Amino acid sequence: MKSTIALAAVVLTSAASAEIVTVEFDMAGMTVDDPSFVYGVQGLFEEYEGGDVLGVFFNDITVSFGDDGTGNGTSSLYWWLGAPFGGIYGLGFDATGATGTTFTYEDPAGDDYYDLTSYGITVSTSAWGINAGTYVGGTSGTSVVSGTMGYILDVPAIPAPGALALLGLAGLGRRNRS
Repeated sequence: MKSTIALAAVVLTSAASAEIVTVEFDMAGMTVDDPSFVYGVQGLFEEYEGGDVLGVFFNDITVSFGDDGTGNGTSSLYWWLGAPFGGIYGLGFDATGATGTTFTYEDPAGDDYYDLTSYGITVSTSAWGINAGTYVGGTSGTSVVSGTMGYILDVPAIPAPGALALLGLAGLGRRNRS
């Protein structure tokens, strides 16, 4: 029975490790109707509750600017982040351009990825869907032509049913018999 116990411990150790997950949202077609609000995709994070937010990213986000009444428009990309030091924060990038023109967001470093590991942010779907999506804001009529935005998460792996069964066997093998 000792070999079964050792095997169960090895399987459970590997199953308990964390897993890196990419959650990506297609932003194409998101349009700002009212500049007082942001528009996007949210509420898809329930299965990652409690995981760590390692970073955020965008890929090939191109926007078409609306009109602010002066022939110009604005655009902002947002990720809602509930940070442990209090409050709700929107990590965002802003752009301005002539109405009807397009703009493609680019990271000067070339990787379009922003490391957030030092902030200790965890996934939470409570309180207005924090860490539950990506958003675009700006001038009325501004819209996303193409591209995706997302999160890189470190989430606990769920043990496989076989690992749980081996744990049960290990427990039976350790039982005292009188």
